[in-house]
Formats: sequence, C-alpha cells, structure tokens
Amino acid sequence: MPVGLVAVTLARVVLRESSLPGTRIDLLGMALATCGPVAVVWAIVHGESDGWTSRTVLGTFAAGAVLLAAFVLWERRAREPLLPLSLYRIRPFVLSNVVSVAMYFGVFGSIFLLAQYLQVAPERSPLHAGVLTLAWTLMPTFVAPLAGALTDRVGGGRLMALGLFLQAAGPAWLALAAGPDTPYTRLVGGMVIAGAGMGFAFAPTAAVVLGSVAREHHGKASGANTTVRDRRRAGHRRPEQRLPPLRQRPRRP
Repeated sequence: MPVGLVAVTLARVVLRESSLPGTRIDLLGMALATCGPVAVVWAIVHGESDGWTSRTVLGTFAAGAVLLAAFVLWERRAREPLLPLSLYRIRPFVLSNVVSVAMYFGVFGSIFLLAQYLQVAPERSPLHAGVLTLAWTLMPTFVAPLAGALTDRVGGGRLMALGLFLQAAGPAWLALAAGPDTPYTRLVGGMVIAGAGMGFAFAPTAAVVLGSVAREHHGKASGANTTVRDRRRAGHRRPEQRLPPLRQRPRRP
C-alpha cells in the first residue's frame, strides 16, 4: 500500500496526460475484450476441480470462444477499433508478443513452483522461501537498465533471444540440481541466470512493440502486449490444490 500511494503521487506529479483529439472509446470492444479472456481463464482455473468435461467448464469455454470471435468480428468493422487488427500484420509486433507469452509463462510458472519447493526441501517458512527467491527476482533490476541501453546498439531481437535462452538455462539448472536435500548454494546459480534472462527479455520487448507501430497506436499496442503477458496466471491452481499436505506442526498454546 505505501509503495502504491507513492507511485500514484509521483505519477500525477511527473507524468503528463496524453490524448488523441477526435477519437472515441470503443466501448463494445472493451466489453468483449474483457469478458472473453475472463471466461476462458475462469474455465481453465476451474477445469481440474470441477471437471474438464463438466457443463459449467465446457459452457464457459464456449462462451469465451464466442465472445472472442465476436471481438475479432467487431474490430474488423469498427471505425475506431480498440485493437486494430492490422497490427498483427507487423512482424516485430507479433514476434514480441510471442516472446512475452513464452517468457512470462516460463517465469511465473517456474517461480510459482520454486517458492513451494523451497518450503518443503528442506522445510522452511514461506517468508524464508520468499527471501531465497530474491536471487532470481532481483536480477532484472540490475540487468534491465543495461538491456535497455543496449537495445538500439545491438537490436531488440538479439537481446530477447539471449533472454529466452538464459531463461531456459536457469530452470534447466534448477531441474537438474533440485532434490529433497539440495543445499541452496547449488540452486542460486540457476536463479541468477534465469533472472538475468528475464531482464534481457522484457526490457527490449516494450521498445520493440512501441517502435513497430505508429505513434497513435502506442497505447493500443502496449495494452495488447500487457494482456498477452498477464494471461500467464491462467494455469495456476487454486491455493488449496498447490501443495500436498505437509506434516502437521504442533500448535502453540
């Protein structure tokens, strides 16, 4: 909460408002773009617990598919579409979104499981396990500024490829080294490599996405990239299904 309050205050003071005169909000496109992904994600999240062939899950999948199809049809005919489909004819824009999907799916899927692994092998508190993951999650703080400075010189595509390679190498290290009693010192190297890959990948992605479209489409292109990125949570299970039952600890009086 304090960080959010500071960020909102600084945003209002430092950032300037931008607008495109003579444009209208695509309200129907917004509704379809919101409801379609929400329905699909809801069905994925509830598929295991409710049954993948249950009426509720299948019906929600179908509703999501219909809503997304309606969104595409509407965007093709809307005068001022929320997401111009012509953007998907731009190769750098499309490939940058593919990179976002691959990177964030791997990143958050891996960290999601890593934090649980660190709680049980050996047994640690959630706070202790979270602190240990900082070797991964803090690395982008140092690498991303470097990647941003190198984007114009080296090229965003090369940096994103390097980032994906490192992002694959880090979890591979962890998968080969992890065991019931593996010391943390044997895992930290893989976390550092994965965190560096994360920084090399996502810093150039924003630059490539915005640089590949016209200025008036910057907001729409950025929104599309963010939406693709944030669908990463779809495959996560609900909290009560994440871990097998642990040894019951005696309660303190």
